[in-house]
Amino acid sequence: MIQPKNLVPVKFKIFSKNILWKYRQSTWSLRKLPDFLVVGAMKSGTTSLYAYLIQHPQISKPNHKEIYFFSTDLYYQGIKWYKAHFPLKTIQNTLTFEASTDYIFVPKAVKRIHQCLPNVKIILLLRNPVDRAVSHYFHEIQRYREHLSISEALQYEKHRLPQLETILERDIKYDNYKNDPFIHFSYQSRGLYIEQIKRFLGYFPKNRLLIINSEKFYAQPNDVMTQIYHFLDLNPDYIVKDFTPRNVTPNSIKTHIPKNVYNYLNDYFKPYNQALYKLIDNDFNW
Repeated sequence: MIQPKNLVPVKFKIFSKNILWKYRQSTWSLRKLPDFLVVGAMKSGTTSLYAYLIQHPQISKPNHKEIYFFSTDLYYQGIKWYKAHFPLKTIQNTLTFEASTDYIFVPKAVKRIHQCLPNVKIILLLRNPVDRAVSHYFHEIQRYREHLSISEALQYEKHRLPQLETILERDIKYDNYKNDPFIHFSYQSRGLYIEQIKRFLGYFPKNRLLIINSEKFYAQPNDVMTQIYHFLDLNPDYIVKDFTPRNVTPNSIKTHIPKNVYNYLNDYFKPYNQALYKLIDNDFNW
């Protein structure tokens, strides 16, 4: 049977990808572990940051941006599987990393990170949680996963995520977190940065964490990238050639948001934001 021409490139691509992955797995011991991680937050600019970072000549990229090793059952694939995603050690004088946005949110991730990478540096990109929640909502609308209005989605979040409070308050075994409500409908929960950063500070000293304001990242990308280069001990004089924002929700998807939704979210996040500013000694003016 003659195969349709448009299927041949797809099959060849899949075949090539499988061969490359087998090669990576067979050379895992020759590969690096990440020197730093971008751990979130979701819908805060991590895709853009990843695109800017990999332009630096002293950074070698992984085989893809988000590996989710520490936040899912992929952790049980073991460190050999994880190392297979990274560059060979023969590529000298460069750093490597990955950027999985669930690492900041999933409680067990930070403990696993510390066990495997005790000296890793952590970058956290934090967006105004009100704007993050709204962007997250339209992200799910765009992918046809959300059917409620934004007011209803916020109102019913606690009912959709009945186990979340227990998960966040107790270090219990909960590896099957990756269900639709936890991932897709956690609009407000993901914006409780104070709780998430406290978890990281329980394992890593403050000087190994770099907390970046997303609004400043987009408004002053050159300045923020220079700050990141200093944090990573890279050449700070490198200028990113392409500052095009990535993975931005199209305006055509967005609809008018009632004022009362913004009022509700601002009131909801205010005490958490104030506690965050005190913890990190930096007021983001959200």
